[in-house]
Amino acid sequence: MTFFWELRQLLLASNVSQNPIKVDTIPCPIKIMLQHTFIHIPGIGKQTELDLWKGGIHNWDDADSFQKRFGLVGARLQMKLDEYIPASRTAIRLKNAAFFERLSTLGEAWRVFPEFADQCVFQNCRFWSLIF
Repeated sequence: MTFFWELRQLLLASNVSQNPIKVDTIPCPIKIMLQHTFIHIPGIGKQTELDLWKGGIHNWDDADSFQKRFGLVGARLQMKLDEYIPASRTAIRLKNAAFFERLSTLGEAWRVFPEFADQCVFQNCRFWSLIF
């Protein structure tokens, strides 16, 4: 989970309007962060994601492994993982950031940044809150 913290710190420390973050400067573990995310899958919340991580399922490859899932993941969760992980990989390959929209509603949109940095636009919310 340290790469989540590293990305958050990178985003907080950067004044994006004056110093844009270049995709090639993002540390390698952060670039694959989205593949460690499960809460974009409907029905999986932060606690379930944390339980998966604690159980040794740290990424989508781990979730694909029967040996890692056996005894940890129930049938319903297994069906969700089997459905959404391939679809998630396809969404990344096709650069379909909208597939991960649920992260936005959970306040976790920052997890999408490394994979879609070249398509991101940032707005200074503090400025707009002064106007409205």
